[in-house]
Formats: sequence, structure tokens, C-alpha cells
Amino acid sequence: MRIIIDLQGAQSNSRFRGIGRYSLSITKGIIKTSSSKDEIFVLLNGMLDDSIEGIREELREFIPASRIKVWFGYSPVNFIDKENKFKRETAEILREAYIYSLHPDLLLITSMVEGYDDESILSVNRHFHTPAASIFYDAIPLLQADKYLTDNDIYKEFYLQRVDEFRHCNLLLGISQSACLEAIDTLAYNSKNVTNINAAVDDKFIPIEISSSRRQELYKKFGINKKFLLITGATDERKNHHRLIEGFSLLHQDIKNNYQLVIAGGIPYRTRWDFMDHAKKLKLKKSQIIFTDWVEDEELVALYNLCELFVYPSWHEGFGLPVLEAMCCGAAAIGANTTSIPEVIGDSNALFDPFDPKAISDKIAEYLRDDDKRLLLAKSGLKRSEMFSWDISGKLLLDAIHSREDIFRHNDNNLLTRDEIVDSIINHISKLESKYADEISLLNISNAISLNHPKLTKGQILVDISELVNHDAKSGIQRVVRNILKEMLSNPPKDYDIRAVYASKDTFGYRYADNFINDFIGSGKPDLTDEPIEISSDDIFLALDMSPEVQRYQAQTYRLFKNMGVKVSFIIYDLLTQSHPEWFVADPDCQKSVVENFEKWLEVATDANQTISISQHTADELSEWITDRKKSKNSSHTIDFFHMGADLAGDIIDEELPKESKEVLSVLQNKRAFLTVGTLEARKGQEQTLLAFEELWSEDIDIALVIVGKQGWLVEELVDRIKNHPELGKRLFWLEGISDKYLENLYSVCDCLISPSEGEGFGLPLIEAAQHKMPIIARDIEVFREVAKEHAYYFKDSKKPSIIAD
Repeated sequence: MRIIIDLQGAQSNSRFRGIGRYSLSITKGIIKTSSSKDEIFVLLNGMLDDSIEGIREELREFIPASRIKVWFGYSPVNFIDKENKFKRETAEILREAYIYSLHPDLLLITSMVEGYDDESILSVNRHFHTPAASIFYDAIPLLQADKYLTDNDIYKEFYLQRVDEFRHCNLLLGISQSACLEAIDTLAYNSKNVTNINAAVDDKFIPIEISSSRRQELYKKFGINKKFLLITGATDERKNHHRLIEGFSLLHQDIKNNYQLVIAGGIPYRTRWDFMDHAKKLKLKKSQIIFTDWVEDEELVALYNLCELFVYPSWHEGFGLPVLEAMCCGAAAIGANTTSIPEVIGDSNALFDPFDPKAISDKIAEYLRDDDKRLLLAKSGLKRSEMFSWDISGKLLLDAIHSREDIFRHNDNNLLTRDEIVDSIINHISKLESKYADEISLLNISNAISLNHPKLTKGQILVDISELVNHDAKSGIQRVVRNILKEMLSNPPKDYDIRAVYASKDTFGYRYADNFINDFIGSGKPDLTDEPIEISSDDIFLALDMSPEVQRYQAQTYRLFKNMGVKVSFIIYDLLTQSHPEWFVADPDCQKSVVENFEKWLEVATDANQTISISQHTADELSEWITDRKKSKNSSHTIDFFHMGADLAGDIIDEELPKESKEVLSVLQNKRAFLTVGTLEARKGQEQTLLAFEELWSEDIDIALVIVGKQGWLVEELVDRIKNHPELGKRLFWLEGISDKYLENLYSVCDCLISPSEGEGFGLPLIEAAQHKMPIIARDIEVFREVAKEHAYYFKDSKKPSIIAD
């Protein structure tokens, strides 16, 4: 069966509560226990984008990234704001259409009661038919309408609509037998279509050894100085804290003198004040009741392990996860004798009447005064907790679905095509009340339709060449970009189209670089319109070109790509601005700016799924940079590297060399000539090389030096020296902006390459020279050793000209 799991329960505001944990955990249990006959997909809401990356990471080891699907609407859509009605109804249509396009046998909704104050959207078979099941937690708002619905008309309207969606489901999956009975009795749901799948807790809730130092640390943090009773969880009225506090106050003085009551969790200030005032009226001392602030999971596990008794007086629960968490940690747990709590505890002796403070007090005293009885309860509770696991719940859920396959099997006959689905969406939206359907809304809805239903028939590799399109710096990086792009276009992978794309630093999003590619490959086609790109989860985005200003501006675009499941990769050419900012600007204040600007770009790059460096050396530097600065926010980010090739001959356009180049080549053919290739920069070592050759020329050694590269930065004195050099045009040649054909000829006529650079990301001229079987003299730096290995003569990193001259 093809099962789509709508995981908005782990995206909405519920992700901070038990429902969020349940939604994510049951999903893992379903995936782990599914058979090869089951095809499981996870569906996420693109409007809740801040949760998507975390969920992808949580599910990374359970499900392929390609099976996590994301649909898009136009927000805000929360129910609490009546002006959102049009967008909310539109989003319902968009969601149902997207689900339909996946052709599921079943849609499983992990939490139906979402969207009151967030961007969740849930509807069942209102516009497109898909068999559906939903997890059912409880009917508390209906059963306690006076507390939850009577004084809040907006929430009442919202909740009753959610209840109606339950009735459109083919199957309800209760988290306890008590919850199932509520669905049958309160919603009048057919008992044949209600199944108990129970609940469980995370594997982190286990008995652990806690050192005395760790215990003291926790006690000090939370203000605990005695043995203690523990309660955790939410603090709304049904959790019954008032009666628990009263029950504690009724304990015999010797117990109150030796125990504290710890109420753990991020308790709202007003609620805490109410509890404290209640305790004060009961003549309890301030030190007898401890209110913690937010408790981390690791701390919570420790508190469960350390408490003498866990008490859960809630009079109404769908399941009661805190009770099971405590039992899994080996705590003795007692609780209310109502709703689902008895199902979890499983021992009638450990239950009490939650409406009677005296009964609560007596049950606490019974277990605190009898160590053997308390330890036996803890032992039996730990054993009973083994009955609950997410794998068990996942299997119960799948068994319930498979037993009703005749209901859930999707009818593959007469399925709508992509275009028919889009037409149907437009038709449905056109029938909505259009009071708020302004031009901007319609444009955003159109964009959502495009994201949800792209016309693409195969995956794309989207190659970012923004620098080439916007401003070709004609640097070594752009030479690399052109060559790699040409190779990718000539030999595309079987399952992908290669599409060059570009963006700007003031407009969100990318466009296809079709006009540039027409000129690049010389197709002779007429000018085209560079359309905005279409994307799907099958695509790969490769930031091949380095365009920091543009790519920093497009950070949100990459986030959208990742949320959709597009793999985002950045090429890293070097980190020299981080290690040596003085090579780029002289002013110390400006150096700081260079470092900060490049760091901002690196933060964007390392937030991608992958960075690919052009050498192992650069990859190692990047790894150290991330570790030192803890900059990578994306825990699934990987660092890889590749070595660049060189194919000058293959890139040469058959063109006539200019007359002056022929004259230079003719001179060089009759001399021993040394070649250095690279933009003139302070780090490149051209000045040291020139000084070395001046020493040799002063000794009447008749050799030539050819410097190939345009003027860079911090080299004004060097440029002036070259332009006014007495050997210029005789034994010294500076060639700026020459063609690849000219450079190819220089490699052929020169006798040796000199690479004196103090820092590089790779060192492409080394490869080009090696292909011409040219000897290489290189500065002894790590990256040159990596590239040329033993096939070069290395000189030590000294500033003295003689080190090269020798």
C-alpha cells in the first residue's frame, strides 16, 4: 500500500507538546515495522517551514529524502484571524490536490486538531477524494465544553469543524482504549472503524546510574534538598495540580518534613503564582514545593530516576505519556483511576480518586511508608512499560489499515493528469468567496500551484552561474566554471537535465540562463526569455560559480530548495580571505570587513546539504573553520572534495592569434623561458619571482620570464615596476587577458612553470603544465604537494628572491 503520513502534528505549535512527540514517534514506528509491500511517504506543510529541516534530520535514518514531500499554500491561514478565510480555503484545496497527485491508497493524519493559531491546514475529502485515517487523542474539549468551548466562540467553531473532519475519515486510531471509547460515544463513530494503537515514549527514557556529583548539580539547579515526589507535564485544570498540592498538605508532618513536591516543566508565571498562593493557603512552606523552569530531556530522565514517587492526578487523559516516561525510567508511579491512566499503570492498587485530596494523600503515604511496596511497584511498572513501544504501536496501526485494504485501496482508474488537477484547483478556487482574492494573493497562489505541480518530467541539475551571467570576472574560478559547465552540458547524467541558472542580489529566486547558454554553446537561436525556474524534489542545485553577494541574498531561496527536498551543494574554492585577509586589502579595518563578508557567505554555503571543495586541503580547512566557529547549523551537512582537471586544448576556439602574440612566441622559442600563471596579487609571489630573475639577469643568464594574468589588488608598485622594466618585451613579458589558445601556445613553447603562490585552493596551472610535460617549480605549500605530489621541485616558503633563483 502507498501510505501518505501527514506530519503537521510535528510541525504545528503541538510540536512542543505530547502530540508533536507522538506524531513523530509513531511515524518512525510505522516506517520501521512496514513491509516491503508498503510504500511510506511523509507529507509536510511548506508554510510551516521552520520545522521542516529538523523533521528531515529526525527521519534521515528511517526514510529516503525523496519520500519526504512538501506542499505549499499561501499564508497566513490560521483560523483565529477571520480575514484568512479565503487563503485558508485555498490552502485546503491546494493540500488535497497535492495529496491526490501522489496517488495514495491511504492518507494518515497524525493530528487533526491543528491550525487554530498556526499555519496548519487539515481537511478530508472536501475537494479531492483520498481514503483517510486519523489518530485520535481524546474528546476532552467536547466532554468539558464548559471549560474549553463555552467562553470562546472562535475556538468552538474551529474545534467543531475539526470534529466534522474526523467524521469524514474511514478509520480512527485511538491512542488508548479510553480514547477509542470517547470517539465511539462522543463522536458517535462506528465502533468497527475505531482501533486502539496505544502510545509509547522515546528510547531515552530508561533507568540510568546518576553520579553523586551529577545529582548534586541537578539538586542545586532546581533547588531540591530532600527526597522528592515528582509531577511533570502541562498545567491546565484537568491536570489537577490544586488537589495534588492539597493532598500533599494533608500528609503527616514527618513525611512533609522529609520530602518535597517537585512540579517540573516550563510553568507559566501566572499559573505558578496561582499554585504558590494555593499552597500558602494550605499552610505549606515555600521550600516544600519546587517549581522548575524548562527542563531539558536529559534532566527530565534524571529527575524520573531520582524521584521517590511519581504522582499523576490528572482526571482526564488521552493516554498519559508522563506516567509511562516515569515507569520506563524505573520510577514507582501512582495515578488517577480515570480515563486512560489505569491502562498505563496496570495496577489497581496504585490508583486513587483524583477528585478526593484525602485519597491522593493516603495513596502517597501508603507507598512512601512501605519501601518494599514502593520498590515492587517500580519493578512491576518497568516490566509493564515493555508492553508499550513505538514499533508495537506502528505495527498495530499497519495491521488495522491492512485489515481494511478493501476500503483504502486507491482506484487507479480515471486518475486525473497533472493538467487536469491544475484545472480542477483553479475551478475550485474560482467558486470561493473572493473578497480577499487580490492580485498579490492570486499571484502567490499561482506560485504555490507551480511549486506543487511542476511540469518537469525528469530531475534537473541547476547549475548556478550568476557571476558569469551578471559580471564575468574572468578569473581562474570563472575559467573553471566555464569548463565544468561545458562538460556537464556535453555529457549530462542519464536521469537529469542540466540547466544553467542565475540570480541577482536584489530579486528573490533564480531564472534559467537560456540566453547565456545559447551564446555559450553557439546555438545561433534567437534571443529567449529567461524564465523563472521550476523545481521539484528530484532536483539538485549546484552553486558552481562563486558569487557571494548574490548567494548571500538568496539564502531564503536555498532554504526553500532544501525544504522541498532539493539537494543544495556549494563549491568552495578557497578560504584565503579567512586565513590571510591582508592579501586582499591593506587597511586593517577593511580586512575585518573582508573576513566578515566572506564569513556570511560561508554561513550560507555551509548551511547547504553539501559543500564540495576543490582540494582535500581546502576541505580540511573548511572542516576546521566550522568546528572552530560552530557555524554549521545543518547537522546533515557533508564536506567533500574533488580535484579539478584541465583541458585547454579542448576549449580552444579555432581563431587566428593576434600579430603581437606571434612575435612573443617567436622570441620565446629561441630562449629558455619560465612561465607563471595567475592574477597579479600580493600572495601570488610574482614580485619575488621577478626579483629572482633580476638577480639571474644581473649574472648574464639569458632566460625569459613570462607573467600571465590580469592586475589584481595590492600590486600597484609591482605593476609600475613591470611596466617600466628595462627587460620588458625582451626577457620579461606581462600578458593580460589572453585567450586560451594563446595560453596553450605558451605552455608549448616555455620550458618550465613557476608557481610561487603562498596560498591557493588548488593550483590549476600545475595540472595544465603537467599535461604539457613541463617541469614545475613550486612553493612548498600543502595544497601544491597534494596536487603535484613528487612531480615538482619545491622551494621553501621564504620571501628571499634567491630561493627561486637558486
